[in-house]
Amino acid sequence: MTPTIMDRYIFRQMMDYFLLGMVVFTLVLFFSDAFLDFTRDIQKLGIPLHISLILVGLQLPQTVALILPASTFLAVLIVFNQLNNQFELIAMRMNGISLHRMIAPALVLGVVASAFSYILGDYVVPYCNRQTVLLKNEILSRGMLPFGRTSFTYSDRKDDGQLNKLIYISEYDKRKLSASTIIDLSESDTVRVIFARSGESGLKRWKIRNASTYTLLKQKDTLAASHGDFDIANPLRSSMKSGGEDAAREKLNDELNVDSSLHNFWNLFQRIQKREEIGRYVTKGTYVNLWEKITLPLSSLIIILTAVPLAITPPRSGSNRGFIFSLGIFFLYYILRGIFTKFGENGIFTFGGTIPIEYSLLIGCWLPLAVIGIMGAVLLVRKSRVL
Repeated sequence: MTPTIMDRYIFRQMMDYFLLGMVVFTLVLFFSDAFLDFTRDIQKLGIPLHISLILVGLQLPQTVALILPASTFLAVLIVFNQLNNQFELIAMRMNGISLHRMIAPALVLGVVASAFSYILGDYVVPYCNRQTVLLKNEILSRGMLPFGRTSFTYSDRKDDGQLNKLIYISEYDKRKLSASTIIDLSESDTVRVIFARSGESGLKRWKIRNASTYTLLKQKDTLAASHGDFDIANPLRSSMKSGGEDAAREKLNDELNVDSSLHNFWNLFQRIQKREEIGRYVTKGTYVNLWEKITLPLSSLIIILTAVPLAITPPRSGSNRGFIFSLGIFFLYYILRGIFTKFGENGIFTFGGTIPIEYSLLIGCWLPLAVIGIMGAVLLVRKSRVL
């Protein structure tokens, strides 16, 4: 199908609104409360300004991937609503151009947006998230307290997500520490808790003053307590087994690591299979995140099927009625996505246990797209008969 002047005319208008939507939605989402929380975490970890700017930039692709479906929907909806209200669609139909041919530029935009969203979310975003983890761990591995004077909290977790070490300092001024608490669960058979009134931090060792230490031996079921001043290895440095970046890189390359934000679809799918083969637990959220790596990009194309027919309404019935209905369908998709995903997690789609929970989660993720896609196809067929 060779592009015509009409295709270029419609596509050029959609690109204008598409780029406008990308800019507006990115600014709104990127500089929302989530971004502010992210910057607070950066400041609390004591990351230098130039590293902070790099980390902020690494979060931008994830934001763009999330707002691509909304920008595509907005562009198609506004353009076809304008073409309808200005009787341009009627003029095209009078010249023998079918509705299916008119929406070709919209479908092209949807396919391109879906492909770009998939590449961005499945390759660029995981890479950026991995670099973020490496940078943060490199900073923490230096064993230095961040800039600031109140409420420093640092937690280190094992590969299975269980707490390994928790450090809390109420106030500190440079190297001087005030009330501090350290919970050490790094040894499987020992729980150690340290409450200190004051202390002094160092790169290799910390001096703990007026401290109470409680050590619980699980196997012997005994509790030992002591009080006094003593030195301990820097708990921030000891949390890193072999240095910040090296330890983080080793953890990221672990074949059983199923953090969905760090891997693409196929890599995550293989890691889930390996965990299942050795009997390791895989959370329901991991399965949901796996399938959303496919369903989220496809939503850019599917919702166009509803945007076009609803945007085309007889002018006498109200120029904005179809526009409002289309927005309702857009929000309906996200509502169905939340409802059906929760149904899948609760095992409703296992149909009484006849199919595994993994397939229930798969159905819950794909069903919203199927419902909206069928609805859009039906509306498009009916509208093509009327127009």
